[in-house]
Amino acid sequence: MLGNHEHLCYFYASALIETTEGRAAFMNAAENKRGRKCGKEKLISISALYVLSVLIALVGAAFSIASFTEGIYFPVLSCQVPGEVFGVVILYLGIRYFFSVRKLKAEVYRPDSTFSWDNFRKNHKHKV
Repeated sequence: MLGNHEHLCYFYASALIETTEGRAAFMNAAENKRGRKCGKEKLISISALYVLSVLIALVGAAFSIASFTEGIYFPVLSCQVPGEVFGVVILYLGIRYFFSVRKLKAEVYRPDSTFSWDNFRKNHKHKV
């Protein structure tokens, strides 16, 4: 369902596009941008990755807070490391993973992206 702003943008864009093929290309690009035409599987997968990244960040923050309030320390080599440090590292990794998922989403939703078995090769040959 299009919002008021999208209706207005579509109206002006359709006034500029006079051919039927141009209108079809415009609608396909708009649907790809909103993620409707890219497939339900992609939407579910990307959403699950977003949820997982947020959960990792929340667990890291909760662990850091719990370690701070409870005074939890972990023995590492011959030192006592506060649990907050581990919580902050987990929080950082969750946030980093969130931005990686954003980058992946942009790549997956590109109109020219296609599946290729070459992405799964073990020996990657880099083009110079």
